[in-house]
Amino acid sequence: MDLHLHAPFESAGATDESPTPTPANTGVHTPVGSPWLSPRLSGSFARLSTLTSPLENTVIAARKTSGEAPYRHLALYLVLNLLLTISNKVILARPGISTFRDRTLLVAFSLVYTLNIAASNVSLNLVTIPLHQIIRATTPLFTVAIAYLWDGEVHPPRIYLSLLPVIIGVCLATYGDYHCTPLGFAFTLFGAFIAALKGVITNRIQTRTLRLSALELLFHMSPLAMVQSLLLSHLTGETTGFLHYAHHRSDGSGRGGGRISASSLLIFSLIVNGSIAFALNVVSFTANKQVGALTMTVVANIKQILTIVLGLLLFRLRVEWMTAYGIGLTLLGAAWYAKEGLEVNGPSTTTTDITTTTNTNAHRNANANAGPPFGTGRSSSRFRNKKTKD
Repeated sequence: MDLHLHAPFESAGATDESPTPTPANTGVHTPVGSPWLSPRLSGSFARLSTLTSPLENTVIAARKTSGEAPYRHLALYLVLNLLLTISNKVILARPGISTFRDRTLLVAFSLVYTLNIAASNVSLNLVTIPLHQIIRATTPLFTVAIAYLWDGEVHPPRIYLSLLPVIIGVCLATYGDYHCTPLGFAFTLFGAFIAALKGVITNRIQTRTLRLSALELLFHMSPLAMVQSLLLSHLTGETTGFLHYAHHRSDGSGRGGGRISASSLLIFSLIVNGSIAFALNVVSFTANKQVGALTMTVVANIKQILTIVLGLLLFRLRVEWMTAYGIGLTLLGAAWYAKEGLEVNGPSTTTTDITTTTNTNAHRNANANAGPPFGTGRSSSRFRNKKTKD
C-alpha cells in the first residue's frame, strides 16, 4: 500500500504540481488548528490575529498605495504626539496669570518699565551727560528708600555706608560741565526714581508675588510695554520722524527707488539691537531675582566706571586726577559692599539679595494674607530679626 504524505492544507485531490503552502508563502495568518502549532498556542495566536489584523491590513494597503512601509511615519506620529501631550501638560501646569489682581500688577509693571526707558532717553536731551550720570548714580539711595517704605526692608548700617563711596566715586569720575534746566533736572531725578522702582518691583514679582521666571515675566509684560511705547512714540511725533528718516534713507532723495541697501542695513541694525536688548532683559531679570534690586543698582554704577575706563583705553585720552580718584573710590566701595554682604548673609547665598534675608515665617504669613500687589509689609532682614531676638 502506497503511503502519500500530503503537505498541510493540501486537499486529497491535489497534484504534485501544486505548491506546498507554508506560513512563509501563504501571506495570511496561521489558521486555527494548524499542524505547526499546538492547540493552545494556535488558539492564542488566533486571538492575537484578530487584534493585529486591522493594523496589518492598513499597513499593507498603505504599502500598495505609496510603495513604502509606513512604519516610520507611524512611529514618528506616536513620538510627536506624546511629546506634544507632555509639553502641553507642562505648560498648563505652570502658574498662570488668571486673576484680575495679577493682570493689574503686570499692567502696572509694564507702565513702570516703559516710563523708565522714556525718562532715561528724554532726560539725556535735557541735561548734560555728566549731570545725568551723577543723578543716575543716586539710584541705590532711591532703592533703599523704596524697599523700606514698601515692605519694611532694613539693612545693616555698614551696608548703607558702603554705598557712599560707590555713589561719590561715580560723581567724581564723571565730573564735568553741569548744565540743565529745572525741568531737565526734575525729569532726570524722576528717571532715577523710576529706575529704582522698576528694580524693586522686578525682584518682588519674581520672588514674592507671582514667582515668575525671567522669560515668563517678559512673555506677559513685553506686549503691554510694546503697545505703550508705540503710543508714546506716536504722541511725541517720533513715529512720523522715524518713517520720514527711513524713507529718505531708502531712496536717498525721497522719490522712491535707489539705495535699498541703506534700508536693509537699518532693518538689520534694529534686529541686532532688539536681540541684544532681549538678551539683556533676560539676564537682568534673572540676576535681579538672584541677588536683589540693591545689588543691581550698585553694579549699574560700576558699569558707568567701566564705561569711562574703556573709553579712556580705546580713545587714548588723558586721565584727570579727579577721574582716576573717582574710579578708584567706586571700585573700593563696590568691594566693601560685596564684603559686607558676604559677612551678613554668608558665601552660600545665591537666590536672595546679598544684603538682606527675608524671614520665612513672615513670607508665609504675608502670602496667606495676600498683602499688597507688589509685596508684603512683613518682610525683614536678618539684621533686623537678630536685633529683635536680642
